[in-house]
Amino acid sequence: MLIVGLTGGIGSGKTTIGKAFATLGVSVYNCDAEAHRLTDTDPDIVSGLTSLFGADIYVDGRLDRKRLASIIFADSEALAAVNAIIHPVVRRDFAQWCRRHEAQGEQWVLCETAILFESGMDRLMDKIIVASLPVETRIERAMIRDAANREQIAARIRAQVSNEDIERRADFVISSDDRHFVLPQIIEIDKQLKYKQQAE
Repeated sequence: MLIVGLTGGIGSGKTTIGKAFATLGVSVYNCDAEAHRLTDTDPDIVSGLTSLFGADIYVDGRLDRKRLASIIFADSEALAAVNAIIHPVVRRDFAQWCRRHEAQGEQWVLCETAILFESGMDRLMDKIIVASLPVETRIERAMIRDAANREQIAARIRAQVSNEDIERRADFVISSDDRHFVLPQIIEIDKQLKYKQQAE
């Protein structure tokens, strides 16, 4: 079974692309959603975060994400410490998820994450797909989606690996600007990945 990563900067449309692959029957692991689940339920994460920030970082059994965000966005060392707790657990959960889908005979699966390289998830991938969109369009989309101002979104973009760097390391680039239709690109990639598996 091929394991394929889908990434791209904030506002690049990767979640929409992931949903389109899902409609073709591809199983998709959404790292953001799964990390959200695991931060509330995994004992290693709960123990690690409470050791760092105190038991009150959890309220009624749920992580106080607003409080955590206010801490880690102002402190790079705290951010690194949190990532060191969460990322290994997400990688472990993803590996278990892959084994279940491989046992079901699936040809390839997709892992959607904004921080594919930063989290080390790229080392688990056989192929990488990048969602590509001009920066200005990404900022406008993200401002609407997140109800945030331009500087907040721009700061988040600066904190990520640049899309240009990611695209150089990708096997496939999906352009979702006004000059390209996204669905034909998605169908073609699905076809190529299935053909590769059949050929092997």
